[in-house]
Amino acid sequence: MLEEHAVARLRQSPVLLRAFSLIELVMVVMIIGIIAAIAVPRMSRGADRAAINATARDVNILDKAAEMYAAEHWGRYPNAAEVVLQLTLYTDESGAWSASRTRRYYLGPYLQAIPPAPMGWQKGATGVAQVPGVGIGWLYNPRRGKFRLAISAGDAPELGDEVVPAEAAAAEAVVAEDP
Repeated sequence: MLEEHAVARLRQSPVLLRAFSLIELVMVVMIIGIIAAIAVPRMSRGADRAAINATARDVNILDKAAEMYAAEHWGRYPNAAEVVLQLTLYTDESGAWSASRTRRYYLGPYLQAIPPAPMGWQKGATGVAQVPGVGIGWLYNPRRGKFRLAISAGDAPELGDEVVPAEAAAAEAVVAEDP
């Protein structure tokens, strides 16, 4: 009899009356899932846009450095083989470079360092070349003095072509929008 009385009291206990049912818990989990499905893509688009803006900024910096080099070297852009050294060290009028400033090597440097690629298949790479490869973050056209991001391993090796990957085109559009 005592056991029946204890069971009856437990059934009427406020603890049992306040518990959630399985359906209520499933509904809460579904609502959280829907909110996450909406919020996560929006956050990732923000990160993509930030990477595109960083790319546009870095391409602009690299292009300006090449332009400053050309202004001080009789209109000649840095050559493809030594572009990193010619932009980050001191140079003479012929383009020869030196780590220290002397009477002969008094021009430059135009950059402290090559910025790391903010996106693409070689994200974080600082290498510069005319064709994509391991460690190459930036592609350089020595005829025009222009840089672009090495987006993928399949980038066209000839930078004179006006074929521009979609991400690079978006980055260039951002640069064009800036006042």
